[in-house]
Amino acid sequence: MKSNHTEGKWEVSKSIKGDIMIVSVNGEIRTPIALVLDEVNSKLIASAPELLSALDSLSTSVYLHPDCVENSEFGDFNSNAIKAINKAIN
Repeated sequence: MKSNHTEGKWEVSKSIKGDIMIVSVNGEIRTPIALVLDEVNSKLIASAPELLSALDSLSTSVYLHPDCVENSEFGDFNSNAIKAINKAIN
């Protein structure tokens, strides 16, 4: 899966002013990448890279299942996963 989003772990952080931010964490370096209006949404946004990776892994596993054929339940699950992945990275 190739994407242009900021790689690495993302976390919720607060600025000195109290703004809620999403930061990319690379070792000791924390780089702000987005301001968020509320903390509930910030947790979902911060988990996006991990959710995307998990969905990609799950999609691959479903695709390799012998019952994953066109017009099957597995095929539909995989198709929906691929659409969601593409929506996130394109």
